[in-house]
Amino acid sequence: MAYKYVLTEYTLKKEGITSPLRLVLLADIHERPDDRIAELTRRAKPDLIALAGDIIERRDLPGQDDGEEKKPPLLKRIFYGVSYHLLCALSQSDRHNAPEKTFELLQELAKIAPVYFCRGNHEPELFPEDYEFFGQNGITLLDNSDVTVKAGGSLINIGGLARDEDTEWLRRFSQKKGFKLLLCHYPKDYDLYVKPLDIDLMLAGHNHGGQLRLFGKGVASSGDGLFPKYDKGVFDDRLVVTAGLSNTVAIPRLFNPREVVLIHLIPK
Repeated sequence: MAYKYVLTEYTLKKEGITSPLRLVLLADIHERPDDRIAELTRRAKPDLIALAGDIIERRDLPGQDDGEEKKPPLLKRIFYGVSYHLLCALSQSDRHNAPEKTFELLQELAKIAPVYFCRGNHEPELFPEDYEFFGQNGITLLDNSDVTVKAGGSLINIGGLARDEDTEWLRRFSQKKGFKLLLCHYPKDYDLYVKPLDIDLMLAGHNHGGQLRLFGKGVASSGDGLFPKYDKGVFDDRLVVTAGLSNTVAIPRLFNPREVVLIHLIPK
């Protein structure tokens, strides 16, 4: 079944931007890649690509076993299994991980523009081979760290706020001169840590656009409950949240297509 993917565009006027800059935001692939992600990104002709977490799956790491889980009775397991797969069929849920294709997609993205990546809740830790892959393919991992780059004629400070937030690093990052771009998987961290600081733009994902969208508002999210404050879109002219690029639960993405986000940053 061909799920819908769209290119969503926003234009923001910002101080510290000296010439137009094209920035692509991707998040929540969850190892369910699609060729249209690279196609739409290529069409966007970005100067930079930002990956705001939950791109790969690293939740089942060695040593994370919480003990044997008590299984429900057989009839309940059969009922749950049939119900889940039926809902998946009706909801366009992406049920199968494709790690090899995900890394192929990352390689393709790195050929389009420089890639900067911060971890999400599905990447609590990374394997040594992940770090090796990032290094070999020019993908910059930002874990409570930052880099300064020149892109589109502007000098940009790019930082990544990790799952285990380092607020002291974030404070130092906010005091840097020049335009400050922060990648952070969790939109709620904007209110918790970022809003009072001198940070020009934060990019996030996580809430999958609210999964179901009614009257232009997201209904549910995995971490922020019903009617999340930051579902998708632009908030305060400083926060951009993407609806993400997969559907990992047996709940339909209603009026909520998977999206590649293109942000046009222009001088203020």
